[in-house]
Order: sequence, then C-alpha cells, then structure tokens
Amino acid sequence: MFCPHCGKPVPDEGARFCSFCGGSLEGYTCSVPATSADDSTATTFAPKEPTNPFAYVMDEHDLPEEPITTSGSRGPRGHPFRKLAAVAVALLFLTSAAAVIVLAVNNNSDSPEYTVISNNSTDTVLLLNDDEQMAVYLGNGFYSEDGTAYLTATFDSNNNLVITLSSAVTAVSSSYVWTLSEESGSITFTSVTKTAGLLTWYLPQYGNYTVTVDCTDSDGNVTEYIGTLDIEAYYSWTYDGSTYEMTVDVDYADYYDSHATTYSEMQARAVTVWSTVTDFVVVDEEVQSIADQLAELYAQAYGSTALDQSFANFTLAFVQICYTYYYDISLYGQEEYYAYPIETIFNGGGDCEDTSILCAAIFTAEGYQAAVGILPGHAIAGVALDSYTAPAYSQLNYEVLSQKVYGVTYYACETTYDTYKAVGLEPISNGEVYSSYLGQYVSGYGTYGFYPINAD
Repeated sequence: MFCPHCGKPVPDEGARFCSFCGGSLEGYTCSVPATSADDSTATTFAPKEPTNPFAYVMDEHDLPEEPITTSGSRGPRGHPFRKLAAVAVALLFLTSAAAVIVLAVNNNSDSPEYTVISNNSTDTVLLLNDDEQMAVYLGNGFYSEDGTAYLTATFDSNNNLVITLSSAVTAVSSSYVWTLSEESGSITFTSVTKTAGLLTWYLPQYGNYTVTVDCTDSDGNVTEYIGTLDIEAYYSWTYDGSTYEMTVDVDYADYYDSHATTYSEMQARAVTVWSTVTDFVVVDEEVQSIADQLAELYAQAYGSTALDQSFANFTLAFVQICYTYYYDISLYGQEEYYAYPIETIFNGGGDCEDTSILCAAIFTAEGYQAAVGILPGHAIAGVALDSYTAPAYSQLNYEVLSQKVYGVTYYACETTYDTYKAVGLEPISNGEVYSSYLGQYVSGYGTYGFYPINAD
C-alpha cells in the first residue's frame, strides 16, 4: 500500500507511522519494518508546493516584492498557521512619550525640507492575527506625544499585516517610500514607492523590525515617520479545563543562524546516524523562555514546580497542541531534515523528530533529564521520572512505553498528537507494540530506543 500522507510505498503490513514522512498510519493496513526503509527502492512522487512563501511587502501595484538578506541568499519561507485554541485578547495601552523631531533645512529658503519624526515610547499595543499565532507589539513612532497615531497596523482577512499612515499625514502627502528592516540586520526589504499611504506585508515573520516611510508633499518637502514592530510567537492552549497563553520573542537572527541554506548544509540535515539526534537538542533563549513561562503558568495553577509526572504532562500538552505536524518536504524542500528547536518554533511545527527534539529541549531547560527516542519509522521525546503512575487508558489501543538507559528510566512522549495524550502512552496498531523493538540494532543507523541528552 501507499502512505495516505506522502504517497510513498509502505511495503510492510502493520506500521503505525510512515518510515518516509513520519505520518500516522493508524487505521491503515501495513506493518512495522524490521529495518529502516531504503530510499533507493522508493518510487518517486510529486510533492506539493511548499506551503510557506517568503515574507513580502507589496509594491505600488500591490504585487509582492521579494526580501533581500544580507548574505545574499533567500530568506525564510514565512510562518505557517498553527492550530490553536481561539482566545480573544484585546489590549490597548497608550503611553505618552516625547516626540523627537529632527529638522534639516537647506540654506536656500525655497529648498524642500526633510523632517524625521519618531518617539521614545515603549511597546503600547498587542495585536493578534485571526489565527492567533502571532502577536505584534507596536512601539516607537506609532504614537506621538499626545497619543495621536502616526501609523497604525492591523491584520487583513488573509492575515497580511497592513501598516497605514494616519489621515492627517496622507491629507498633505502625495507619494510614499516605505522600508522595512530587521533589527539584527539579517533581513532587509527593498524600498517600495507607493501613491497610497499604506503598506501590506504578506505573511509577516517573527522578529524586531523598523518601518520607515518618507512622505512627500506637493511642494517636495519630505517627512519621514519611523516606527518599530516586535512580532512574537503567540500560544494559547487548553489543559485540564483551563486555558493558558503566552508570547515568545523569537529572534530572527537566531533562526537564520540555525537554518541550513546551502546544498551541503541541507544534505547534512538528512541524518541517518540516529545517535546524532541529540546534537540538535539546543537550549537557546527561545526554548528557555518557553520553559520558564511553562513553569510559571504551572506553578500558578497547581502551586508547585516539582519536576514530576504532572508537570511533564503539562509540558507535553503544550507541544502537542501548539505545534502542527508539517512534512519536511513542505517546510525545508527535502524528504528528511532534522531541525533545531528554533526552526520548529519559527515554523510553528515540524515532523515527528522535529517536535520531539523541541520537546526534549524544553524538558532539558526545565531541569528534567530528557531524551529523543528513535523507533521504526518514527521519533518521540523521552523524559526521566523518579516515579510514574499509568493513566487510565485502553490497553488495546495504547501501551506504556519506557526504557532504562544508563540506570535512568525514560518515558515516551508522543509529540505528533494535536490533542493532549499523557506521558508514557504510545499507540498500538494491529497488535504491534513499539516496546518489542527497543534495543534492536539496524546496521548503518543505530539502535532503536532512547538517546539521552547530556545537559550542560
């Protein structure tokens, strides 16, 4: 038979996950392979076009212009939509701040003037897009000292970010030159000349940005307005009857530094030696921010920060619900690609090994001993627990999967569910259990089981 997700042939009956794309095969008839599939025997298929185009700004004809990165290579594909619980949030705090006005005048009184207007306000507005996957904080330049908005921003029905000049500005202006730049300098956009006082940004990306617009009036005078945008990842999820939310400041430079761009770098991400999976479990600022906020939310709800089974369940639920399953071919353009946590955070999801790597990194940042588990055609996260109580579950559909490695017992954490499923539980299909494969060696790849993370 063929995998219903990627179209690859699945030669063995009873497998629960496709060995090529990692997609679930529950309910289909196939089997768990004794060894990893050989790509050379697989038939070809026509993949779908990548779902994540670049971020673009629109030119004067409302056509997209491609961003230019400082390295000369293409920027990221943008941010795919996540499946998140809908929670309405509307925050508006107007903070007065003294405007900074720089006026440059030529000695010739008939020469046009050039004026720069910005201010020193702090972040003042939280704006959520319709899919509630992205939070935009509007800062400097969006408010004058009397609270009047020079620039406003909103998401349109297609989740494009639309930045608009105030009517007071457009009433005296005839043309506009817009420029967007990322704070770290990793990405800039070509200037866009328009006759309308607005800029549409197609699929905006995480990061800290500066937007400038030079407004020219009928006399040739130019006034430049400067604003800042802090675009963060927004998460909302429900666990144990309560809804939680948080934002994470995702540094575009961190993503860009971690993302493979050259052919050789891309090929190196098609990992075949399973033990190297632990090299990708990196605790960076974004992962630590997630771990710290999860700990704070859990302590507020349950009054404890103990590294026990309950907190592990809370953490796993966050990963399961807030990150979507995406195939490597659609995110990275090749059938296999091991992603660093920052890449999975930036893209809002990944396949089984990507979300497992992220989950193991979050566990590590929280203080747990963590691992990544490699199974036939699948990957999972693992967390070490001093004690474990099996939840209520159907023994026909699930098993409690654990393994002792170097004296430490790791419990399975299945990250590909889009709803909460407790630590330890792995699905059973056609009577086949993953536990029967633990410790089996596959030549050229490694041994099925958990690979512990050596925390620094």
